[in-house]
Amino acid sequence: MIIVLGGDKGGTGKSHLAANMAVCLIKQGKKVALMGSDLNRSIKDWLIRRNELNLTPIAFKEAYGDLRKEIIKQAPLTDILIVDTAGNDNSELRTAIPVANILITPIDPFSQMEADTLPKLTKIVREGQKINPKLIPYVLFYRCLPNTFKEQNDLRLSLESHEFWINPLKNTISHLRIFVKAINEGKGVHEMNSKISGTGKAKAQIELFINEIGL
Repeated sequence: MIIVLGGDKGGTGKSHLAANMAVCLIKQGKKVALMGSDLNRSIKDWLIRRNELNLTPIAFKEAYGDLRKEIIKQAPLTDILIVDTAGNDNSELRTAIPVANILITPIDPFSQMEADTLPKLTKIVREGQKINPKLIPYVLFYRCLPNTFKEQNDLRLSLESHEFWINPLKNTISHLRIFVKAINEGKGVHEMNSKISGTGKAKAQIELFINEIGL
């Protein structure tokens, strides 16, 4: 299974999401590998912190440019390969789409700047689906702030208004401090002390999201 995290804007939480997905899936007994193709090295730096703390190792491959050959090479070695791409229109994203099973783009539904990137991203995805019609793309409402139900509902209705748009997932991920704390410690929320505020909620949201996309 090849999962690509992509979007046309940086800072939307793709690397944080990739890290938490990987840890959760490993806790479920699955073999997971990460591929980093973002020059800001977020995933690589997170993995360095993990290694320093002797946490469960996660297979990692750094690759840039045309990712197709590297993805095809790495995918058979693991149950799930999570590809973290940079937040812009880049060759890594465009070449990963033709070989991916699922694409996830995290969006803060309260941010108009993030929502404004969806038309361009959708066009890129639809072009990629001409080569890879089996690709299933999703929008994930991510880092959702409290009391933003109206904004979430408005964006959801907009995306569901026409088949051209990428469908939003039913499950959402909240803006919780525990997500940041976990990443700062080289961990995923599933490795945090359950007594820390927000841990249970964060773990449940990641699990519901993963279940919804069929992992």
